[in-house]
Amino acid sequence: RLMVFSICFLSLIMISIYTANMASFLIINNTPQVEIEDIKDAINSDKHICLWVGSSTDDYFRRFHTDAKVTRKSNPIKVLSAVREGECDIGIVARSTWDTNKRNEAYNPDCNLAWVGRPVSSNVGAFVLRDSPDLCSSLLHKVFSLFILEMKDDDTFTKIWEKYSESLVSVTCK
Repeated sequence: RLMVFSICFLSLIMISIYTANMASFLIINNTPQVEIEDIKDAINSDKHICLWVGSSTDDYFRRFHTDAKVTRKSNPIKVLSAVREGECDIGIVARSTWDTNKRNEAYNPDCNLAWVGRPVSSNVGAFVLRDSPDLCSSLLHKVFSLFILEMKDDDTFTKIWEKYSESLVSVTCK
């Protein structure tokens, strides 16, 4: 009788362990990941955000998201490094900084950083050239504008940017 009772008790313990392991396996695998599509999702998810101090994004956060967990870095490359090293959950950099460094071995050696969501803001740069009738700069301004529009139309800007980005590649990511 003692032997039958011991085997039944051992069987009950083994079944309980198996059931507990299966339940934890199902719970861990079905835990939904936080989807971040915009900056509000990141702030609502209580994510730690790194950004470049003095950038337009920094100004945006200082004005509209004072409650966000933000760490300011001295340059955009340090933002990427902080994300890779786990100091921050999210790094906000200019799209051009990301495109230039996403395949740079120094900042993304394992190709585990990725662009997620939409841009926080969109800014357009331009030449610092004012029209002045006294200095004939309006002609110069129009000539520059014409050439830039032609370069945009025939994808010269895109080709130059891709060539520049490829020259900085030090690791191949899928």
